[in-house]
Amino acid sequence: MDLTTLFCHIDDLVQARNNQSIQLEQSKPPRGVSAQISLSELMTIIIASHHSADKNFNSYYH
Repeated sequence: MDLTTLFCHIDDLVQARNNQSIQLEQSKPPRGVSAQISLSELMTIIIASHHSADKNFNSYYH
């Protein structure tokens, strides 16, 4: 499964959960940080890293 397909499946799941009024708590970002990542994007990165050949998350993400 390619990364785009994985993201679409995860995003559909997150949207379905949000429509069922299940809210996830989000912490406040540190001061000065304006970039945000969606829950779907974060879940896609984590799942893809678990399925990669890299030994740890840092080597996968960089």
